[in-house]
Formats: sequence, C-alpha cells, structure tokens
Amino acid sequence: MEATQSSHLKWLQIAGITAVIAALIGMVGDICLLYSPNGGYEAGDFEFLRAIPNSRLIWGHYLGLVAIPFESAGIYLVWLALAPLGKKTAWAAAIFGLYLMFIGVGYHVTVYPLADAIRTNPAQVEAFKPFSEPLGLVFAIAFFVAIAALTLVIARGKTRLPKWFAFVSPLATYPLWVLAYLIVPSVGNLLAPTGFNLSMAIFFGLMTWKAEAWALPIK
Repeated sequence: MEATQSSHLKWLQIAGITAVIAALIGMVGDICLLYSPNGGYEAGDFEFLRAIPNSRLIWGHYLGLVAIPFESAGIYLVWLALAPLGKKTAWAAAIFGLYLMFIGVGYHVTVYPLADAIRTNPAQVEAFKPFSEPLGLVFAIAFFVAIAALTLVIARGKTRLPKWFAFVSPLATYPLWVLAYLIVPSVGNLLAPTGFNLSMAIFFGLMTWKAEAWALPIK
C-alpha cells in the first residue's frame, strides 16, 4: 500500500513539474510574441505588435504552440484535488479545463497574422479581428468563470487543497499583473502578456511542492 501511494505521488509530481515547465516556456513564448516596452495592450488596435521583430514573433508563435498543451498535465492535479466533490464533478472540471487549453492555443495562433497585417497592410487588421477577438473573449470569460468556481470551492474547504490555496489561485494572482501594468508599467508591461501562464505556473508549482501534504492518501 505504501509503495502504491509513493508511486501515485511520484506520478502526480511528474505531472505537476511537466505543467510548470510548460507554463514557464509558455511565458517565454508570450514575451517573444507580445511584449512591448511601451505597453498598449488594452487599446484593441494591436499597434503594439508593429515594433516586434519577425524573429521574436516566430519564436513566440512556436514556443506557445508546442508548450501550452503540456500544461494540461496539471489538470490531473486539479482532478485529484476535486475528488471530494464527486467523480462526476471532478471529471467535468478536468474535461472543461482540457477544452480550454485547445481554445487558448487557438487564440495564440491568431496573433501572428495580426502582427503581419499591422505591419504590411493595416487595413487587413479589421478583417482578421473576427477570427481572433471573439476567441480571446470566449477564452477569458470561460477561464475566469472556471477559476472563480475552483477558487470558491477551495476557500470553502470542499477540496483536498488547504483553504489558503484560494489566495494563490489564478483568480487571486492574475489581477496582480494587471495592477502592475497600471501602477508600475516598466514591470507590468513585461508581466501582463504572461499573465495566464505565470498564474498557472505559480498555482501548479505550489500544488506540486505541497503535494505530499494534500494529495495523500490517494484513493
């Protein structure tokens, strides 16, 4: 029995480390693809992409495309944490989280065409927007609804995670990068584009680090 628990813990930690590494690589991809020292991300005109060299865009495009799907390994940790809510709820959350990964990657792929259009034929930006902005909006709304629900059940002690994990969930950390963008632009301009991956890296990282305290015994 002890050997089985040790084996489960090992696989949990492997999944968590995989998710963290993927999120960190995703952050590098976000910086390559989106970072502008002058910000302007909220303007909606994608002008901030104009100054980003093609070499950075290509690296950002492929790093995100290759790395982000591996963050789905962290969904195993979430599934396990939600076990006290019942198998159906845990599986529904896991499947929905996996689905969101697909949407996130899809949105990531739309950035390069917008960057190319803003530099070569700005009139085409409006033609590309319907293929990008709705997808980004759907992802943002679905992500924050899901994370809000997850944070709520953690805070209420309904999961295997300690209640303090509610304070390190993406719902709690993501606003910090937005505040940094508004208050300390020199820092926020760098953190804001990485917000999703940075928040997930912190959350999965702490879940992995503290796995022995919350995940055992694994039933």
